[in-house]
Amino acid sequence: MEAGLRIKMDNAAFEDDPGELARILRDLADKVENGVTDGDQFVARDINGNKVGSLEIVAEPRAAHKM
Repeated sequence: MEAGLRIKMDNAAFEDDPGELARILRDLADKVENGVTDGDQFVARDINGNKVGSLEIVAEPRAAHKM
C-alpha cells in the first residue's frame, strides 16, 4: 500500500500560524491511527475549515511515484 499526501499552504491560516501544518498532520494522524484500507481518503482542513488537501491510501503505487 501507499499513502499519498497533498496539502496546499497558500492561504491565511498558514500565514497566521506557523504551526498550522503540524496541526493538520496531527489531525490526519488521529484519523488513520486505527488502521487504513485501500481506497481510504481523508480530507485535510485548515483551522478555518477550508479544504487544503487530502490523504489517499492506494493498494498499488502509481508508476510515476514508485521509489
